Amino acid sequence: MEKVDSLSIPKEELVGVRRWSPNSLAERGPGAERRAANQAGGPRGDPAQAELALAREEAIRQGFASGRELALEQAARLRSIATGLQDAAALAEQDLAEAVLRLGIDLARNVIRSELQSHPEALLACVRDALSGAPEVFGTFELLLHPEDVEIVRTALEGETHLGNWRIIPDPGVGRGGCRLTSRSGDIDATLATRWRQALAQLGREDPLEPGS
Repeated sequence: MEKVDSLSIPKEELVGVRRWSPNSLAERGPGAERRAANQAGGPRGDPAQAELALAREEAIRQGFASGRELALEQAARLRSIATGLQDAAALAEQDLAEAVLRLGIDLARNVIRSELQSHPEALLACVRDALSGAPEVFGTFELLLHPEDVEIVRTALEGETHLGNWRIIPDPGVGRGGCRLTSRSGDIDATLATRWRQALAQLGREDPLEPGS
Protein backbone atom coordinates (compact mmCIF):
# COMPACT_ATOMS: atom_id res chain seq x y z
CA MET A 1 0.00 0.00 0.00
CA GLU A 2 1.35 3.33 -1.01
CA LYS A 3 2.22 5.70 1.93
CA VAL A 4 0.64 9.11 1.95
CA ASP A 5 2.83 12.01 3.05
CA SER A 6 0.66 14.59 4.92
CA LEU A 7 3.02 17.34 3.93
CA SER A 8 2.21 16.68 0.31
CA ILE A 9 -1.59 17.20 0.72
CA PRO A 10 -2.60 20.27 -1.22
CA LYS A 11 -3.81 23.22 0.91
CA GLU A 12 -7.16 23.39 -0.85
CA GLU A 13 -7.95 19.94 0.51
CA LEU A 14 -7.17 20.98 4.15
CA VAL A 15 -10.07 23.47 4.34
CA GLY A 16 -12.26 22.69 7.45
CA VAL A 17 -9.68 20.39 8.97
CA ARG A 18 -8.83 21.23 12.65
CA ARG A 19 -5.70 20.29 14.54
CA TRP A 20 -6.46 17.50 17.02
CA SER A 21 -6.25 18.16 20.79
CA PRO A 22 -7.41 16.25 23.91
CA ASN A 23 -10.31 18.78 24.31
CA SER A 24 -11.67 17.71 20.97
CA LEU A 25 -13.26 14.66 22.59
CA ALA A 26 -15.04 16.78 25.25
CA GLU A 27 -16.29 19.21 22.64
CA ARG A 28 -17.83 16.39 20.63
CA GLY A 29 -18.65 13.94 23.43
CA PRO A 30 -21.94 13.36 25.32
CA GLY A 31 -23.51 16.56 26.77
CA ALA A 32 -21.61 18.81 24.38
CA GLU A 33 -24.80 20.46 23.14
CA ARG A 34 -26.07 21.03 26.75
CA ARG A 35 -22.79 22.62 27.82
CA ALA A 36 -22.79 24.87 24.80
CA ALA A 37 -26.35 25.96 25.57
CA ASN A 38 -25.45 26.74 29.19
CA GLN A 39 -22.46 28.80 28.08
CA ALA A 40 -24.56 30.68 25.58
CA GLY A 41 -27.29 31.51 28.14
CA GLY A 42 -25.06 32.30 31.20
CA PRO A 43 -26.09 34.52 34.11
CA ARG A 44 -26.49 37.56 31.92
CA GLY A 45 -28.61 35.78 29.39
CA ASP A 46 -30.91 34.02 31.93
CA PRO A 47 -33.69 36.32 33.29
CA ALA A 48 -34.14 34.15 36.37
CA GLN A 49 -30.47 34.44 37.26
CA ALA A 50 -30.55 38.22 36.74
CA GLU A 51 -33.62 38.56 38.97
CA LEU A 52 -31.92 36.46 41.65
CA ALA A 53 -28.85 38.70 41.51
CA LEU A 54 -31.00 41.82 41.91
CA ALA A 55 -32.82 40.28 44.85
CA ARG A 56 -29.52 39.44 46.48
CA GLU A 57 -28.28 43.03 46.05
CA GLU A 58 -31.52 44.41 47.51
CA ALA A 59 -31.28 42.09 50.49
CA ILE A 60 -27.71 43.21 51.13
CA ARG A 61 -28.74 46.87 50.88
CA GLN A 62 -31.64 46.40 53.30
CA GLY A 63 -29.35 44.48 55.64
CA PHE A 64 -26.88 47.35 55.73
CA ALA A 65 -29.71 49.86 56.30
CA SER A 66 -31.18 47.80 59.15
CA GLY A 67 -27.75 47.34 60.69
CA ARG A 68 -27.04 51.08 60.52
CA GLU A 69 -30.41 51.91 62.13
CA LEU A 70 -29.78 49.38 64.90
CA ALA A 71 -26.29 50.79 65.48
CA LEU A 72 -27.71 54.32 65.79
CA GLU A 73 -30.31 53.12 68.29
CA GLN A 74 -27.66 51.37 70.36
CA ALA A 75 -25.43 54.45 70.27
CA ALA A 76 -28.31 56.64 71.48
CA ARG A 77 -29.05 54.16 74.25
CA LEU A 78 -25.41 54.13 75.32
CA ARG A 79 -25.36 57.95 75.39
CA SER A 80 -28.47 57.91 77.56
CA ILE A 81 -26.89 55.40 79.93
CA ALA A 82 -23.69 57.44 80.10
CA THR A 83 -25.67 60.60 80.89
CA GLY A 84 -27.58 58.73 83.58
CA LEU A 85 -24.35 57.50 85.11
CA GLN A 86 -22.92 61.03 85.14
CA ASP A 87 -26.07 62.36 86.81
CA ALA A 88 -25.98 59.54 89.35
CA ALA A 89 -22.31 60.21 90.08
CA ALA A 90 -23.00 63.93 90.56
CA LEU A 91 -25.93 63.14 92.84
CA ALA A 92 -23.83 60.68 94.83
CA GLU A 93 -21.11 63.30 95.16
CA GLN A 94 -23.65 65.84 96.44
CA ASP A 95 -25.05 63.31 98.90
CA LEU A 96 -21.54 62.54 100.13
CA ALA A 97 -20.72 66.24 100.56
CA GLU A 98 -23.98 66.75 102.45
CA ALA A 99 -23.25 63.79 104.72
CA VAL A 100 -19.74 65.07 105.46
CA LEU A 101 -21.09 68.56 106.23
CA ARG A 102 -23.76 67.18 108.57
CA LEU A 103 -21.10 65.12 110.33
CA GLY A 104 -18.94 68.23 110.75
CA ILE A 105 -21.86 70.17 112.21
CA ASP A 106 -22.63 67.39 114.68
CA LEU A 107 -18.99 67.28 115.73
CA ALA A 108 -18.99 71.06 116.23
CA ARG A 109 -22.04 70.78 118.49
CA ASN A 110 -20.33 68.11 120.57
CA VAL A 111 -17.15 70.20 120.87
CA ILE A 112 -19.16 73.23 122.04
CA ARG A 113 -21.00 71.20 124.68
CA SER A 114 -17.72 69.73 125.88
CA GLU A 115 -16.06 73.16 126.05
CA LEU A 116 -18.93 74.66 128.02
CA GLN A 117 -18.65 71.92 130.60
CA SER A 118 -14.88 71.56 130.87
CA HIS A 119 -13.76 75.14 130.08
CA PRO A 120 -16.51 77.61 130.99
CA GLU A 121 -13.88 80.37 131.15
CA ALA A 122 -13.77 80.28 127.35
CA LEU A 123 -16.70 82.68 127.61
CA LEU A 124 -14.33 85.44 128.68
CA ALA A 125 -12.97 86.00 125.19
CA CYS A 126 -16.50 86.52 123.91
CA VAL A 127 -17.28 89.05 126.66
CA ARG A 128 -14.05 90.98 126.08
CA ASP A 129 -14.77 91.20 122.35
CA ALA A 130 -18.28 92.48 123.01
CA LEU A 131 -17.12 95.14 125.47
CA SER A 132 -14.20 96.23 123.27
CA GLY A 133 -16.44 96.59 120.23
CA ALA A 134 -19.17 98.50 122.00
CA PRO A 135 -19.65 102.15 120.95
CA GLU A 136 -18.59 104.86 123.37
CA VAL A 137 -21.57 106.07 125.36
CA PHE A 138 -22.15 107.96 128.54
CA GLY A 139 -23.46 105.70 131.21
CA THR A 140 -23.13 102.05 132.06
CA PHE A 141 -23.38 99.00 129.83
CA GLU A 142 -25.59 96.18 130.95
CA LEU A 143 -23.91 92.81 130.43
CA LEU A 144 -26.50 90.05 130.32
CA LEU A 145 -25.14 86.61 131.21
CA HIS A 146 -26.51 83.21 132.02
CA PRO A 147 -26.71 82.91 135.83
CA GLU A 148 -24.10 80.12 135.85
CA ASP A 149 -21.64 82.36 133.97
CA VAL A 150 -22.00 85.44 136.17
CA GLU A 151 -19.41 84.58 138.82
CA ILE A 152 -16.83 83.48 136.25
CA VAL A 153 -17.02 86.79 134.38
CA ARG A 154 -17.21 88.98 137.49
CA THR A 155 -14.12 87.36 139.00
CA ALA A 156 -12.05 87.48 135.80
CA LEU A 157 -12.95 90.96 134.51
CA GLU A 158 -13.56 92.92 137.69
CA GLY A 159 -10.29 94.83 137.47
CA GLU A 160 -10.27 95.48 133.71
CA THR A 161 -11.43 99.07 133.82
CA HIS A 162 -10.29 99.72 130.26
CA LEU A 163 -13.34 97.78 129.11
CA GLY A 164 -15.57 100.62 130.28
CA ASN A 165 -18.36 100.87 132.81
CA TRP A 166 -20.55 97.83 132.84
CA ARG A 167 -22.61 95.85 135.24
CA ILE A 168 -23.69 92.24 135.12
CA ILE A 169 -27.34 91.30 134.94
CA PRO A 170 -28.22 87.59 135.23
CA ASP A 171 -30.57 86.49 132.45
CA PRO A 172 -31.64 82.83 132.06
CA GLY A 173 -32.67 83.61 128.50
CA VAL A 174 -29.01 84.04 127.53
CA GLY A 175 -27.54 80.63 126.89
CA ARG A 176 -24.33 79.56 128.51
CA GLY A 177 -21.17 80.53 126.65
CA GLY A 178 -22.46 83.86 125.36
CA CYS A 179 -23.61 87.32 126.37
CA ARG A 180 -25.64 90.33 125.36
CA LEU A 181 -24.55 93.89 125.80
CA THR A 182 -27.15 96.66 125.95
CA SER A 183 -26.78 100.41 126.09
CA ARG A 184 -28.62 103.56 125.10
CA SER A 185 -26.96 103.45 121.68
CA GLY A 186 -27.85 99.87 120.85
CA ASP A 187 -27.39 96.21 121.63
CA ILE A 188 -24.70 93.68 120.82
CA ASP A 189 -25.89 90.09 120.54
CA ALA A 190 -22.96 87.80 121.27
CA THR A 191 -24.99 84.83 122.43
CA LEU A 192 -23.74 81.42 121.45
CA ALA A 193 -26.84 80.71 119.36
CA THR A 194 -26.35 83.90 117.33
CA ARG A 195 -22.66 83.25 116.75
CA TRP A 196 -23.54 79.72 115.67
CA ARG A 197 -26.04 80.98 113.11
CA GLN A 198 -23.54 83.48 111.74
CA ALA A 199 -20.88 80.80 111.36
CA LEU A 200 -23.22 78.39 109.55
CA ALA A 201 -24.60 81.16 107.32
CA GLN A 202 -21.17 81.35 105.72
CA LEU A 203 -21.69 77.71 104.68
CA GLY A 204 -25.21 78.40 103.46
CA ARG A 205 -26.70 76.40 106.33
CA GLU A 206 -29.38 77.16 108.92
CA ASP A 207 -28.95 74.20 111.28
CA PRO A 208 -29.82 75.24 114.84
CA LEU A 209 -27.35 74.88 117.65
CA GLU A 210 -29.69 72.48 119.39
CA PRO A 211 -31.48 70.06 117.02
CA GLY A 212 -35.23 70.39 117.26
CA SER A 213 -35.11 73.97 118.45
